[in-house]
Amino acid sequence: MPLECDRCGSIVPEGSAFCPKCGEPIRINEKVLGIMIGEELLGKRFRPDPRRSIFFTTNRLIVAERGTLKEFASFFAGGFLGYWLAIRSDKKKAEKLKQLSPEAILKADEENYELPYTTASDVEVKKYSRLMWPYSTEIRFKTQEKEHKFRLKSIKFRDVVDLLHSVLHEKVSVT
Repeated sequence: MPLECDRCGSIVPEGSAFCPKCGEPIRINEKVLGIMIGEELLGKRFRPDPRRSIFFTTNRLIVAERGTLKEFASFFAGGFLGYWLAIRSDKKKAEKLKQLSPEAILKADEENYELPYTTASDVEVKKYSRLMWPYSTEIRFKTQEKEHKFRLKSIKFRDVVDLLHSVLHEKVSVT
């Protein structure tokens, strides 16, 4: 059965590794293995951007925009209850994205981007904890060009390590 190219929509003959029209690699049976709510740490000082969902697929990590800075606004407007409700809302949005194909997740927002596992030179995972802080795990995804750093919310450290080991094997170090 012929496939449709995710980029240009052309029909791709069965067994093809690339679209004959635009050259896009064909990702057959790519699946979302896990989804984690977190923040991306940006810039030299790793300024946090708390609006990210991180999707672990069989081929790549997809960093998806979750929306506005409503967690912080909700905290100031409604205290811990407002903050908790905002996190629940973000989890629901992330779960809706999970129902989409990885390509559709990537295209759902112009700020979404991918980190193919083949570009990873090293991935470091470590426990992160501060009193009264919802982030539990930190990931540094290093490529030749850049280092991407994420903090994940309220997730069992061992689950993150196991998921990364399942797709990146020897590239993962735990500190």
